[in-house]
Amino acid sequence: MKKQKAAKILAKLGTILILLTIFSPVLFSILIFIRSEGHVLHFDYLMPAELFPVAMIGGILLIISSILVRTFRALIISSFAAAVVMLLGGQYLAVASGLASGETEPTGCNWTLVLISLGLYFISLIIIGIAGTLLYLKK
Repeated sequence: MKKQKAAKILAKLGTILILLTIFSPVLFSILIFIRSEGHVLHFDYLMPAELFPVAMIGGILLIISSILVRTFRALIISSFAAAVVMLLGGQYLAVASGLASGETEPTGCNWTLVLISLGLYFISLIIIGIAGTLLYLKK
């Protein structure tokens, strides 16, 4: 019984951290939009990548919880691995191509691949967030 309660607490905390990483750019964009005089919408699409340490802690908590409950293990672990690979791969490509330093203009194939890797990272976080929610709601 204590194992189930611990798994539920870990699932709740992990899901909150993952969802915080997902929804923080949207929340801050709305707040900036409301506070700006010109009502200009600014969206920081790099914020989920910048909040990776928060997502990593949440993902680890969800992995531990899924192992304790023995549910959604494969989905959470594979999505977390995909998120890490996509983020690190995109960052490596950005540094190697000169996009990260500003040496190269943000156009072309390398720019597209970096954006795709960020998009896949974000999709992986969404999948982890959904799986964490389902894990928490599971009886």
